[in-house]
Amino acid sequence: MDRTSAGIPFYVGKGKASRIINMNRNTKHKHVSKKYGCDREILLDFENENDAFEFEKLCIVLCNTYAYDNDVITVNFENIGCNFTKGGEGSGGHVPWNKGKKATLGARKNMSKSHIGKICPWVSEFFRGKKQKLESIKKRARSNTGKKRSEKTRQILKDGALRRFENPEERQKISKAGKGKHFGFTPWNKGTKGAMIAWNKGKKATASACKNQAAAQKRRFENCEERRKASEKTKRYYEMKATKMFQTKNDKIKLVVVVDKSLNMRKGKMCAQVGHASLLMIIDALNQENQTLNLSALERDWLASGMAKIVVGCDSLEELNRIADHARSAGVKAKFVVDSGATEFHGEPTTTCLALGPDESAKIDKITGDLRLL
Repeated sequence: MDRTSAGIPFYVGKGKASRIINMNRNTKHKHVSKKYGCDREILLDFENENDAFEFEKLCIVLCNTYAYDNDVITVNFENIGCNFTKGGEGSGGHVPWNKGKKATLGARKNMSKSHIGKICPWVSEFFRGKKQKLESIKKRARSNTGKKRSEKTRQILKDGALRRFENPEERQKISKAGKGKHFGFTPWNKGTKGAMIAWNKGKKATASACKNQAAAQKRRFENCEERRKASEKTKRYYEMKATKMFQTKNDKIKLVVVVDKSLNMRKGKMCAQVGHASLLMIIDALNQENQTLNLSALERDWLASGMAKIVVGCDSLEELNRIADHARSAGVKAKFVVDSGATEFHGEPTTTCLALGPDESAKIDKITGDLRLL
């Protein structure tokens, strides 16, 4: 039962699920709800539908919610009753004035425009979190089996898809809506490597299939654009193959320099300190007696692979010391750069940065992975 804010009943109905959530009934109900308010109340719960219909008819009579006076609908709000029938018929009791009539093309376009962007709250609330039953899916599949869309329908769908594809805003909207979502589709060959060629292994193609393949290759060969695409595709494939072939673990070796940002060094001074940190590895490996370099395998690989260097920053000397302790406990070389203070720091020797490595990226990233680049 629907009551106004003052508690006066103006509509009685029978329903369940989405019909209870849906506040729309008819045009008069809409106007009365807007003017006087609408509070919905569930009076009784029946197991038998016939009993519910009888109770509905009784409530309409007692509460005077019938919308007609002497079988003439009231057009004012003297009688605010919104039941167009005396109950007991269900949703099919009231026959709309336009039943069986087809709306004009202009009317259909206007209705379509008015519904753009609108969501039915009662429908979305009713189906939220619910999954379709397997029986329903199979039933719909059986009903659609063997059916073909008409040429007109296919053309309409094609034109709509083409319009969305040509509109950059639509493409961006579709891409944004699909990011991070899994639509429940699992490839038929997931987890079965090599299954795609298993069905025709050892089988010989028919003469018609060979003829069709030859004709398709000939068409592609005669088309300059197709030949260019095939050439670029082949080139990319061999470039990728060559990259994988010559890629070694050397690409995963780097040296990281951690700079103390709290010192507020000039840019030139900071660059000089990072240069000192990069040379510490060579200085430590240099044998002063016979002027030879005693390099480890990692250091030789680093020098041969481009000497990858990453510069990051920390906020204090305490943090710099903590990073050095962490590196040494992980087996990574850690060397401090101490400036003499001749040009900055008022002549006092000052620790400016820390050199880590060179070592494997995986090991160093565990130590400096959360530090920001400079």
